[in-house]
Amino acid sequence: MAAGWHSGLSEREISCAENLLLRLDVQLEHSLLDIGAGTGILPSILKKRGIFPQKYVAVDLSSNMLKELREAFPEAETRHLDFDREQKAIGLFDLVILYNSIPHFKNLDAVFANARRSVQPGGRFVIAHARTRLALSEHHRAIGYSSSHKPIPSDSELLEVSSRHGFTDACIEDDDYFYFCVEVKK
Repeated sequence: MAAGWHSGLSEREISCAENLLLRLDVQLEHSLLDIGAGTGILPSILKKRGIFPQKYVAVDLSSNMLKELREAFPEAETRHLDFDREQKAIGLFDLVILYNSIPHFKNLDAVFANARRSVQPGGRFVIAHARTRLALSEHHRAIGYSSSHKPIPSDSELLEVSSRHGFTDACIEDDDYFYFCVEVKK
């Protein structure tokens, strides 16, 4: 599916990603870790805006997705690894973003532990999805997809796991699209 993945993105997914990157005020001097990067929706938007970060690392479980991303963005560093399992630190980043891929993760503790090791003091960890919780659940029902866990964890789950891993200043919105952001204090 990797070869056609990027062309199959909806206008909504692209629009929400654009809004997210504007909201986060991503700049050239920032460092960004893109978890579940797929074929590269975030770098495509950043490149189009002329603000491809000085340090951009894409992580995905699918080597085929990363291959497509590397072909489109040779300046990107890629890592083939499972963020659902605890990993060694990749480095420190201003932003660690998990866009449109939270339904694929089951082990929130590992995801948050990995993110915490990757967010530098003053940095942020963001989970966002182009659909709200309700819209994503309805979409999964419509396509006949069932899972052992909620596609987007509840507010209480997210707050509890983020606190346990040392994140602060949580912001959760589930109106137009899903947005969760926490910080690491300086």
